[in-house]
Amino acid sequence: MKSIWCLAIIAVFSLLFIYSPAMAQNRVVVIPLVSDDGPTCSGVLHENRWCNNYDGTVTDLTTGLVWLQIATWGGDKPWRNSSTDCDPPDYTCYDDAHTRAGLLQDGTAGAGLSDGSVRGEWRLPTREELNHAFSGTDNAYGSGAFLGLQLLYYWTSTSSISLSYAIQIAPGPTLATTSKTNLRQVWPVRDGNN
Repeated sequence: MKSIWCLAIIAVFSLLFIYSPAMAQNRVVVIPLVSDDGPTCSGVLHENRWCNNYDGTVTDLTTGLVWLQIATWGGDKPWRNSSTDCDPPDYTCYDDAHTRAGLLQDGTAGAGLSDGSVRGEWRLPTREELNHAFSGTDNAYGSGAFLGLQLLYYWTSTSSISLSYAIQIAPGPTLATTSKTNLRQVWPVRDGNN
């Protein structure tokens, strides 16, 4: 008798988990795959490495890093601005690559973000991170996952006392040390949520 009751209870709970309001409205419920091996792609996969998340971001599945899809959003900025003009309306002392990347968040004008990110999550990539993004046959430049990626120098967060590193992405990643007051492209990255 106990076994019949157990089977009845299991049957009722099974029906509760199988039926959902989404099914009643003929909607498809997409459940992204979860992997212990690292990040997975529930968007569109490019070159078996880059996942367009359809929220203004692209995830590198080899590192788990999330890149801003619009690579031109940050513009040309100095690595660290040496200006002492902190007066309104210009505040030029804050107009540099680190500040620009750090201010990025969901809803920032021109960035196309709807990923729920907040200020302070975005940053400049390290020299190793940016170099890795442009290395190999499945690199960011050839992937087609990014918008506005140009054959220019992009800032990294890696630096010495007076110089910083920038990487030119073509014909392959080329590392350069340059003055922190030179203008280079800002392409923000953030750590993944996986």
